[in-house]
Amino acid sequence: MTVDHVPTLPSSYLSGIRQLLGAEADRWVTALPAHIGGALRRWRLKVDGPASHGVGAVVLPVRLPDGGAAALKVGLMDTESRPEAVALRAWEGRGVVLLIDADLELDPHPEAGVGALLLERLTPDRSLHDVDEDTAATTLGSVLARLAVPAGPAADGLPRLEDLARRWADELPAGWERLGRPCPRRVVDAAVATCRELGRDHAPVLVHGDLHHGNVLAAQRDEWLAIDPKGMVGEAAFDVLPFLRNRWTELTATTDTRRALARRLDLVVEAAGLDRDRARRWAQARAVDDLLWCAEHGSSPGVSVEVAGALAEWLT
Repeated sequence: MTVDHVPTLPSSYLSGIRQLLGAEADRWVTALPAHIGGALRRWRLKVDGPASHGVGAVVLPVRLPDGGAAALKVGLMDTESRPEAVALRAWEGRGVVLLIDADLELDPHPEAGVGALLLERLTPDRSLHDVDEDTAATTLGSVLARLAVPAGPAADGLPRLEDLARRWADELPAGWERLGRPCPRRVVDAAVATCRELGRDHAPVLVHGDLHHGNVLAAQRDEWLAIDPKGMVGEAAFDVLPFLRNRWTELTATTDTRRALARRLDLVVEAAGLDRDRARRWAQARAVDDLLWCAEHGSSPGVSVEVAGALAEWLT
């Protein structure tokens, strides 16, 4: 494919974007091929295969001018997705996909813009979904340990866990009341206590924010690397919850779901070198936030009311 050729985008991606953006979708989708073409020309890239996608972005395998393999990620750029490039620059490839270059202003719209990341190419069709549960847990823990890089000046501008914890200490009880008290009060109280007691009590490191089976891919530079970070500054123990709630049916298929959950937690924290109780507490607080979000917006592919409710209570 020539540098100017923009492949047909997956219909599943376009339909998902339309649901996500609502009234903004027509403008955004219509302009997207031109933005992709602009990124291809800017970096003199050649498309090297079919596109893949997540919720907000499409990823194209590309060749660099020197023939090297890379990946072009083009997608929604908003307040939630902007920290990704900052975090990737700060990591410099340590435990995570390497950022080669970025243009976050293909479309500078503040709430529904378009940005592009030029990334190291990994193996998109092999993730921790493709390994057994114990291997997935220990591998993810090892990746998590490598990601826990002290937050230096390069991390300036990233969201901070202490700010999130301060907000949650007020917002979780208020949301619990507003949404009809969807869990026992002691569950919310435990989450609030975690936010108040642990929110500032940590040495700040880079945090992925959405580290689960599907966001750890096989690679050439290293055996496994993380992708798609939310990006924040906090403590590594905050990163455990997405993995615990993923592949949930494998836990419920056991004779004792709570014991299987505890084993999953044990394997991750041991491999990552984390304090188990801090990891448990942050996972519980995040599960309460998930539960309240689901109670207001409904379940999503990533989290359900049932899973969030079980985690929030079992981890208390």
